[in-house]
Amino acid sequence: METPKRLIILGAGPKALAIAAKAAALRAASAEVPAITILEKSEIGAHWNGRHGFTDGFQPLVTPPEMDVGFPYSSDHWGPAKADIDRHMLRYSWSSYKVLGEASESYRSWIDRGRPFPTLVEWSEYLRWVAEQVDIDFQQGEAVEIGVTEEGRWRIAVAGDPVPLVGDGLVVTGPRVPKPLGVPNCFNALDFWDNLELFRGAYIVCVVGAGLTASPMVEALLSLLRPVPQSYLYLISKSGFVFSQGRGHDETRHYIDPTDWPRMRATSRREFLRRVDRGVLLPEVSEALKRARITYKTVAGEAKMETVRDHEGFLEVPVIGHRRPLSVDFLLDARNMNRRWFVDLFEKAVVERLETIVSSKESLEHSIDFHLKVNDFTPNLHLPMLASFAQGPGFPNLHCLGLLSDRILACYCKLPG
Repeated sequence: METPKRLIILGAGPKALAIAAKAAALRAASAEVPAITILEKSEIGAHWNGRHGFTDGFQPLVTPPEMDVGFPYSSDHWGPAKADIDRHMLRYSWSSYKVLGEASESYRSWIDRGRPFPTLVEWSEYLRWVAEQVDIDFQQGEAVEIGVTEEGRWRIAVAGDPVPLVGDGLVVTGPRVPKPLGVPNCFNALDFWDNLELFRGAYIVCVVGAGLTASPMVEALLSLLRPVPQSYLYLISKSGFVFSQGRGHDETRHYIDPTDWPRMRATSRREFLRRVDRGVLLPEVSEALKRARITYKTVAGEAKMETVRDHEGFLEVPVIGHRRPLSVDFLLDARNMNRRWFVDLFEKAVVERLETIVSSKESLEHSIDFHLKVNDFTPNLHLPMLASFAQGPGFPNLHCLGLLSDRILACYCKLPG
C-alpha cells in the first residue's frame, strides 16, 4: 500500500494557513489531498501578534486585508473545478471572518469606517480563526535537524520529541533575523520591541539596514526620540539612498499576477526588486520622517557590525568607507533577514546534494521553479521566501497567497476524473 502523502510546513504564518485553507477547499471539491503538518516553535501568527518580536502588534497591515489567504481567488490551475474551489475558499476570507468570526469589530462598522487596514494583532487573530476552520495537524516545536530517509522522504528532528516528522514535501515559510551582537544597547528586529522604553528620550540612534524590516522600527523611534533638532537618527545603507516604496498599478500588478514576470529580462527583474522591495521605506514612514522634529541622515556604506564596541557610554559603529565611526546611544540591526537559515539545519548529505544543483547563493534563487520549489531536487523543497526573482515578487509576502497555495499543492493534489 502506498504511503499517504504528507506536506510539512515550517512556520505557522499566512503562507502556512493559506496552504492549509486551500487543501481544505480542494478536499471539499473531492480532490485527493495530502496531510498537512505545520511545525511552529511558538504559536499561530507569532510574528504578527506582538508577543514574539518583529513588531509590538500595533502597526497597521501594509497590504489590504482583502489580500487574505485565498487572494486573488483565481484557482485556474484546477480547470473546471476552479469556481467550486474559489467558492469554498471564500469561507476563509477576511470578509467571512468579519461576518462570521469573533472579530473585535463588526463587518458593518469596518465598512462604515472606510475599510481601514487592520493592525498586525488583528491580522494574527484572523489567521488563528482560519486555523480553527480547517483540518490541520499543528505541532508546537522547533526543528533542530533536517535529513532524508532511505525512502527519499524528509525527516525532521524536533527538539524534545524522540519521533521525527516524516513527509514528502517541505515548505519553509519564514526568514530569521541576524543574531544579536551581545553588545549593550544594540538590538535586532526581535528584541527591539521588548525594549522600546529604553529609547524614550534618547538623542542619537543608528539603524543598520534600509529595507521594510527597518520601516516599523523607524516609525516607532520617531515617537520615542527626544523631539529636538539635536536628536539624530542615522540610517546606514550600502547605497546611501533610501526610497519610498512604490505602490502604483504597474508595480502591484506583478505582485498579484506574475504571468509576465519570468519573461522579463533578469536585469529588469533585479532593478524592480531593488526599487520597490529592497532598500525602501513604507510611504507613510517616509512622510513621517519629513515631519519629524529630529535630524535624519542616511549614511552610505556598510557597518562593520563585528567591531562595534562600547566606548565611554556610547556605541562606536565603524562604517566601511568612513574615516571615523559613528558615536550613538543605541544601534538597531535591521539588515535583511536570513532567508537561507534552513540550510544550517540540513544534514551534511543533504547540503552536498543541494550544492550539486545550486552552486551559489544567487543560483539558489534562480533555481526556484513554477511550484516554488528547488528545481530537480528531491524530495520537494518549497522556498516561497526565495521565489521573488524567478517566479514573482508577490510570493515572499501577502500579495498572492491563494496563487502560492495553488502552485505548491499542485505537486500533491489530484482532482477526480
